[in-house]
Amino acid sequence: MTNRYNTRLLSAILGTQDERKATGALSEERARQALTVGPPLSPDERRLIWMSPDARDVFLAVRRQVRADAMERVRDAGLGTAERRLAASGGNADEIVGNGFTVTVFRDDIPGAEWSVSLQLAPEYLALIGSSTAIVLRDSGGHVWVSGLPDSQGCVSVVWELSTESPRSRLQRFSLALEP
Repeated sequence: MTNRYNTRLLSAILGTQDERKATGALSEERARQALTVGPPLSPDERRLIWMSPDARDVFLAVRRQVRADAMERVRDAGLGTAERRLAASGGNADEIVGNGFTVTVFRDDIPGAEWSVSLQLAPEYLALIGSSTAIVLRDSGGHVWVSGLPDSQGCVSVVWELSTESPRSRLQRFSLALEP
């Protein structure tokens, strides 16, 4: 099954939920608190988001606003872009220094994986978005390189998943942008 199929299936299942079967409510204030300064959502609150279309709508609306606010702060600070494309490269690792982040691409010795990508956020970028905000590193061709929550050091590392093209090849044609 593909991700697209799984997403459509999950969407169809969630779309049939009956609000009357959910107990509790999630306020905008609590959702914003969980997405920004904490504390994180409790297991009961997470369950409520899964079970209640209304709670899910509140949570998703607040999450969109929190991300938009973070995006605006990042943009206003001039962070989140790496305009330089890779010319030619050699060796085992390439480092791309962006505005507020550094990406390291290196050959990997993990079986079945040829490349790894490590994204390191600069302290000023991490301070703007907060530690509980997921990030997405995307190239100007639309491919997502890295997505997820940074660790306590502001780092996210992944194995390169695009089998048809290497990261070096994409860096010769595309620039990178980091989005909260």
